[in-house]
Amino acid sequence: MQVRGNQQTGTYTFETKKKRRGEVVTQRMTAAVFVLEVQRELPAHEWPESDTRKRRWMPARRAFALLKHDWQRRAMEDAGLVT
Repeated sequence: MQVRGNQQTGTYTFETKKKRRGEVVTQRMTAAVFVLEVQRELPAHEWPESDTRKRRWMPARRAFALLKHDWQRRAMEDAGLVT
């Protein structure tokens, strides 16, 4: 993928829960978020994680409404993608 820009929007800390050996484990994670301009899109079978993730293009407001976590919504707000 060709992208332009490398300005970090922010760093967000959150907790995630995973099941390991039948036990639920809470893990603290940090995500660094960047806003990128997509200049060329690779075919679906050529990008990393294409076998485990689906790519959908949509307006920022719709994406915001679909987010599951507060930190993801804060990241979009901090980037100025939604108001």
